Amino acid sequence: MIFNVYHEASEQIIHYLTHKTTDREVLGDMVRCKFKGHELTFLFLKEIDYSNDNAYHIIIKQFAFPSQLHNDPYFFLKDNEEYKKSLELGYPHNVEIEYDLILDNIDFSKKWVLLWSFGENMFTRVGYGDWSSSSQMQKLSKLTKNTTFFVDNIPCSTDYGLNDFGIDFNLHTSFTQDIYMWNVTAQIRWAYEFKDIFKRLDPEYQFCLSLRNPKPHRLKFFQVLDSLNNSNIFLSQYDLLFEKNKERNIASFPEITWDWYKNELDKIKSLNWNRVVDTHDDFSNLNIVGNFEASRFEFDYYFRILPKAKVQILDETLTNQSDYKIPQFLSEKTYILALANVPFISTHHYPLDIIVKLIFDVPHPYYEEIKSIDTDENKLKEFVQKFSDNFDEMYPPLVEWTNNLHNELVKKINSDNSMLSHLIDNPNH
Repeated sequence: MIFNVYHEASEQIIHYLTHKTTDREVLGDMVRCKFKGHELTFLFLKEIDYSNDNAYHIIIKQFAFPSQLHNDPYFFLKDNEEYKKSLELGYPHNVEIEYDLILDNIDFSKKWVLLWSFGENMFTRVGYGDWSSSSQMQKLSKLTKNTTFFVDNIPCSTDYGLNDFGIDFNLHTSFTQDIYMWNVTAQIRWAYEFKDIFKRLDPEYQFCLSLRNPKPHRLKFFQVLDSLNNSNIFLSQYDLLFEKNKERNIASFPEITWDWYKNELDKIKSLNWNRVVDTHDDFSNLNIVGNFEASRFEFDYYFRILPKAKVQILDETLTNQSDYKIPQFLSEKTYILALANVPFISTHHYPLDIIVKLIFDVPHPYYEEIKSIDTDENKLKEFVQKFSDNFDEMYPPLVEWTNNLHNELVKKINSDNSMLSHLIDNPNH
């Protein structure tokens, strides 16, 4: 099997594509290896090459358009004026231009593989009621139906299918590639290393809710949990983003300013500010010791947050969405807890739905209670207080489920290459 990969060869991308293969040889811009009895050759090319009719042609979103992670353009588009324009616009404003560039510059009669997991949801930019009339979604539909399109956006609604909104998509999942994507994006391997530390700890608190980006519903979570006056709950807010965004509106919620949000947080008496820079104590400055530069997911989370409590309260990226008919994805927030083997409850059920679909088919022991929360702060308050009052009884089933989830996740990571398995099992797709 031949794979033409239209990116620059690097150790990250080679592991992303060829993990769990054997007899791997890296020869400059060529990698040879074996998988499930097949001999594989990966060629890293700067221009599209259709000379071999049997070759697969690969574009990886994470290693494509420049972002905070990479500055690696599509080589075959480097002189394209529309491409240059898309770079100036940036994500998410360049989404439709990006679809146009791919649709206009590749031959769909060839075997194209698009790996489009990059820590974002492609289905939230346009309301699902407008999908069928949206040019952006029509182009995405065409891409998914004319390529082998891998993405971590997982349909998980029990009432609606992905194609129930007047337009069709053909999505595939490459689970282990998604794990390697998050390992590049958020260095989640450190969570696996942390598991041996966590199991030896005796955390001071029962629960911890630690948040980073400001969102209105998260402020409410802090407020109601603070109102419990429960000394078994640790509340923490990361502070550096507030310093960087003084006198600005919050981009996702333009009606709210960063300063207003911080002022409201300061009213919460049990809130702990996670200060990675302290103007009164230079030795406490974590930035000068590589907290962010050495790891794109800050090390302070492993030292200051995870050891605090026996149970973490997970608020995934898109729990503020009001409708869950559309696909969702797991971020580093969930994967870190699962890899570190840290018990958790969730403010919404959708991460648990995806876990059942992708990793471990046994429901969370408190799935029904979490489903009833549905990001309602008062229901979360009631559930946390109930759990706290009955902690000795309710904690052990959560620990057992977490152990099983951790083991299943590690087993999947260590036993497969999802993309290669799919392409080998579906040669005529």
